[in-house]
Amino acid sequence: MQKVLKNEYFLKTIIFILGVIVFLSYWFFLGNINAFVGVAVVKGALTLLNKDLTANPIKNSLIFLVAFLYIGIFSYIATFNIFLGLFINFFALFFITYNFVSDLTISIWIPFVLGYLYLLVKPVNYFYEFKERLIALAVGSLFIIVSQLILNKDKSKDKIKSNFILLLDSILNEISTLKNEDVLETKRLKESKEYRLENKNLKVTTYLDSIVATIYNRRTSFFYIDDNDSILLNLSVCLERLSNSINKIKLTNCSKEEEFLSDLVNLINEMKIYIKKDNYYSKFTIDIESFSNKYSKYFKDNYSFYDILQNIEMLKFSLTNLIDLKNKKRVDRKSV
Repeated sequence: MQKVLKNEYFLKTIIFILGVIVFLSYWFFLGNINAFVGVAVVKGALTLLNKDLTANPIKNSLIFLVAFLYIGIFSYIATFNIFLGLFINFFALFFITYNFVSDLTISIWIPFVLGYLYLLVKPVNYFYEFKERLIALAVGSLFIIVSQLILNKDKSKDKIKSNFILLLDSILNEISTLKNEDVLETKRLKESKEYRLENKNLKVTTYLDSIVATIYNRRTSFFYIDDNDSILLNLSVCLERLSNSINKIKLTNCSKEEEFLSDLVNLINEMKIYIKKDNYYSKFTIDIESFSNKYSKYFKDNYSFYDILQNIEMLKFSLTNLIDLKNKKRVDRKSV
């Protein structure tokens, strides 16, 4: 957590330094009347740093370009007449908030509303100043996207990968706890076991929520996610169901159960290696299939273990889709 906070402070410090450079550049090249545009740009870059906009940089750069030009034009028109300005300001602010309050976790609308207010405080009086202001706003929109490409490159990808690894570690801890517990434990120990499992479920939920939030935060449109992220969501659901199935297991000191759990640990550790390297091969799905074939005949009448096998099959299905998608992307890149 401390490392994440240090990285966050470091990124914001870089943005602030770059913002000061932009602010001084605006002041020097476009005059002090447009220096406030630099303030709006810096505020926008800092506010949007927590949102990954690198999934579709061209589309996002066009959106920000239109949004900044929009606040520049309407703030200029609003200064012509004080009464007309009331209606124009209401319409402009309403349109900004209506279109950008689509993500309740990240306040995308803040930099544009503040930027609009900054421009009202420092209005331009001549048309040549207005043109310079539009140029400043256009450059500002590009600055936000460039700062995203520099500082947020692979940020969401690394965060998802990290949470998947933590999720797998939590499942491994569940198996370890299960193997070390006595079947004939007392009622007090059973209660403490339920408490520990509840805490572990809370950790699993935390990691899953982080994965889901990150995926939806970086989606390329307001309503849809791409095929890769859709598969990752299915994969996270499979791991959640696997964790719940493990928590329901009741051991009977059977040697086959011990062997099953040991092989399951090896399988999960193997998956951790693939995730860390971000390199999935069909061999892993073959290992999953071998695991299922090995134990399906022994535990077809044992619901808790059979449920794990079913979840493992769903896991194989998601991983197969992920491997096929990555292979398709490699082929597409080579054919270009």
